[in-house]
Amino acid sequence: MTTVQLDFTGDAGGLVDNAGVGTGFTHTQTNANAGSTASGSSYDASLLEVDNGLLRIQSVAGNDGTNSGATNNLVNALQLRHDATSAFVVQTRIVGENNAALTQFDARFEQAGLILGGDADNWVKLVAIHHNDGPAIQFTDEWSSGGSVSSTIGDGLVSVGSWAGVTSLDLRIEGNPADGTLVAQYRINDGIWMTVPHTITVPAANQAAFFDDDAAAGLTTFHRNTDAGRGVTTAFESFSIVPVSNGVNENSPSVIEVRPGENADDVRRDVFVAVDIALPGGAIDPSTATPTAIYLIDDATGQAVPAAVTVSGGGDAITLTPKLLLAAEQSYTFVITSEVLDVAGNAFVPFTAGFTTGIKVAESLPEVA
Repeated sequence: MTTVQLDFTGDAGGLVDNAGVGTGFTHTQTNANAGSTASGSSYDASLLEVDNGLLRIQSVAGNDGTNSGATNNLVNALQLRHDATSAFVVQTRIVGENNAALTQFDARFEQAGLILGGDADNWVKLVAIHHNDGPAIQFTDEWSSGGSVSSTIGDGLVSVGSWAGVTSLDLRIEGNPADGTLVAQYRINDGIWMTVPHTITVPAANQAAFFDDDAAAGLTTFHRNTDAGRGVTTAFESFSIVPVSNGVNENSPSVIEVRPGENADDVRRDVFVAVDIALPGGAIDPSTATPTAIYLIDDATGQAVPAAVTVSGGGDAITLTPKLLLAAEQSYTFVITSEVLDVAGNAFVPFTAGFTTGIKVAESLPEVA
């Protein structure tokens, strides 16, 4: 598998924009109205613009364009073919024009991001979206079987609170054909990569087609509402498909035990997180155990807690020690991402565990209100 990198700085060939400049994408996801070629209604060059390092994709005003359920009229789901028979990462960056916030996603179902899968009834998407309950990251899927479509996840939403102040958003999906899974992460304003707390497992009947050597991945923008005056424009700064050396496989390190345990409550505020690791392929490479790969999230703020991460001498245990007391009676989520590798290059099986603090600290420390 070769690396694909689009930076939208010039003509990259493939489907062209409104000025005849190649976007780098070779086809669009098939919709119900036409095929996936440039002559079909799944493609509209007038809504695309390559401009000085950005690709702008505009949704169709007055068209409830979507690939959800039976309404398969999505336009300009731009895609490339790639070899998905080995582990891969698909990634994009969405930016606000002139460092503005991503406040264009301000009406129900307006969204933009990554789309994987070659047709409108078999896909996975990771998008920024304005959903029923407001701004969110959505990682969800749809699969066709027996004449109907269904999702393994449902809405698959992670709230982000507000798009105000969000000037850049990185999205990435890691695919692993060995076990048919997809893991998603997002990063706001070049901060810490946040792992979406659910994994998508492609149904067994769909895995051969989804993880084949002619798989499809790309970008989409749509709004799925019928307000004739609306339409949403998204500026994408980059798109890439990168092979992962070994990915998550049968030799991947994984968590045996975590302390505090999953869903523990009344946890001391001066707690550290200790993890025992299974190592079928070799010890953890300590250079990969970075604060962006292993971190603790304050669920109230969505921000990472300042912390030190260490690996045992034998490479079979990880410790995360917060640099400050945790807040009282607050929930936290501990995360290990697949960026952590063992010495053989096998990616860590992504892991999350939540706990809730009480009001106490260790007896040797003064009580803190």
